[in-house]
Amino acid sequence: MRVLSSFAALAAALVVSATAWAARYPQYFPRVTEIASDVAGRPVDVYCEVQEDWDVDPVQAVAPDAWGYTRFDPHTGQPLYAALEPRTCGYLLLLIQDPNERSGLHGKEGYYGEARGLLSLLHEANHLRGLRSESAAECRALASVPAYARALGADRRHVAKLVRLARRVHGLLSPEYQIGC
Repeated sequence: MRVLSSFAALAAALVVSATAWAARYPQYFPRVTEIASDVAGRPVDVYCEVQEDWDVDPVQAVAPDAWGYTRFDPHTGQPLYAALEPRTCGYLLLLIQDPNERSGLHGKEGYYGEARGLLSLLHEANHLRGLRSESAAECRALASVPAYARALGADRRHVAKLVRLARRVHGLLSPEYQIGC
């Protein structure tokens, strides 16, 4: 009996530690990756970082206000995967879940967050397509907002709101993202 209870305790400890360990990795959401793959023209991986990992991600040392990034192979220069900042990804997931009203529950911040989330995903997907230039990736992303908002099921009114807010988000970015748009 003592062996059985020791085994049960060990099994429970392993489950708890495995769950805690698994939570330290970015989350994968199929619809996010599906959209990015469509933009990239090939299968790609996009992850939603968890806050604990995002806080210590080396990207924070270079770009602490980044909403996402694309990791490129240092030897070949080929894009490997993209990661989105947790809050940006959260608003993107709200848009995917209910493309017309859900994040409006959070007021203007919610709609702005949705626009930022969609623009960020489309921007990183353009990097995954192979575009290294920030402005080229951003300009294509901005132009793609209406089509992907409609593809997610947003009605005409919400598409217009997302486009307007995505342009506002874009206007606040540094010049390297705006050249040629």
